[in-house]
Formats: sequence, structure tokens, C-alpha cells
Amino acid sequence: MVRLPTEPFLALRAVLCAVGLALCGCHGAVEGSAGPQGAAGDADRNGAASSAPFALSDEAAKLLPFDVRLAKVAAVVGVPTSDPVFDAMRERRLALGDYDHAVGVLPDSQWSASRMAEWVRVLRPICQSDAFKLKYPNLPAGLDTLIAAAYGRDATSQDREDVELGLGGPTGTTALTAEQEHELTCLSVLSSAEMVLQ
Repeated sequence: MVRLPTEPFLALRAVLCAVGLALCGCHGAVEGSAGPQGAAGDADRNGAASSAPFALSDEAAKLLPFDVRLAKVAAVVGVPTSDPVFDAMRERRLALGDYDHAVGVLPDSQWSASRMAEWVRVLRPICQSDAFKLKYPNLPAGLDTLIAAAYGRDATSQDREDVELGLGGPTGTTALTAEQEHELTCLSVLSSAEMVLQ
């Protein structure tokens, strides 16, 4: 439930702001604007300047199928998908977008706020598991190893900055314990778009 300010002027202002933001949503190309000249991305594939507006897909981000996400996490942890560490994930599979045609539940590949929260909720026991801690004992310092296993590529400076941002600052400069930093590093990598989206 949203609480509005008790003063009429502030309540009206809050409602008008909310309506204004809802009406100003961008759904693709911005009409009548080709963007700033000379900006990165102004050239087409042949190097010629493009006058077409910047276009975004109207489709929402799509999740990988549940069994693919489960297999990816299992590969990172280094245990089979049947391992008990994934019990909570398997139990919540329908809430995570899996399907069960026998009961009429179709696959759902939308990446919503509630699905993100559920994904993090089922990842926590995995990140806290002995198997994960044994394979990645030194996080966030050992981030490169986790990135290589999760993404199949070398870690970049942007990956390191993203994890540092998630931790609230450089390792050792926050009020987090080493165990909390370890778990948050795991959660940030295993819940990233590169890990779960198509």
C-alpha cells in the first residue's frame, strides 16, 4: 500500500509526479531525435553516419529456461543438479518460471522483481553451502575464478567494479563480515543478467 502525504498539496504533487512518470515511458525509438552527433554508436556497421533514432526492443528481458539455469549454477558449484544443495531451487521451480503441463502451468520467461527476489532466496543456501565455499574459499579476492566458471570468460574491470558496488565499497572498507562479503559476491555473480538471461 502506498501512503500519500496528508497535506493536500503534497498529495496532489505526488500523484501528478507518479502519473507523469508513467506517461513518459520510452518504448523504443525517440521520435525526431537522432541523438548527439559524433557520439559512440552513431555509425552503422559500414562506418557511415546514421540518422536513425536509437531503438530499443519492446520485449522484456527473457530468462533462460529453469533447467538451463539450474545446470549453469550446478556447473559453477561443481556438483550434479541432483545434489541436495539444490533442493530449495527445485522445490520453487514453478515460481522461478519452470513449467508443469500436467497441472496446466506454462513456462514463464519473464524476469520480474518477484522472480529476482525468489532467485536470490534460493541461491542463498547454495552460496552458503560447503561445496561452494570449498570451491571458492576466497571471495571476493578470488572473483576471477568464479567469473571464469560462471561466465566462461575472464573477469573484467567492470565485473570487479560491479561486485565492489554490490558490497558497498572495496573489500575491508565496509561494515560487512568476510562471510557476508563472500555470500554477496556469490549472489551478485549467480544472479547477474549474464548468468540467467537469454
